[in-house]
Amino acid sequence: KSSFVRGPSNDSFDIDADSQFDVCFNEQNPGQILTACGDKTLKVWSEGQATAPVAVLKGHEAEVQSCEWNHINKIRVISSSMDRSVKLWDMSALKAAATFSGT
Repeated sequence: KSSFVRGPSNDSFDIDADSQFDVCFNEQNPGQILTACGDKTLKVWSEGQATAPVAVLKGHEAEVQSCEWNHINKIRVISSSMDRSVKLWDMSALKAAATFSGT
């Protein structure tokens, strides 16, 4: 594992860098980050609990390549995957609210 991300309070997040494809900060809650993972999940990390994710979002069928918090609505996250889908996530329910699939 590799502690490569530092949050605003200088906490380091113990994240396996080899299986992460993207990482982003929640601009409305800077102590929270989101990672797009090779194990088909998105993981939510929080300062103060930096050794394990506080939430794991499952629903993609292949590696998750990118992720981003909604800059206006903090309970929405978007992700894209090698399964040729884009998912809009509801963070209050920790599940996909919509899936957009490619061909």
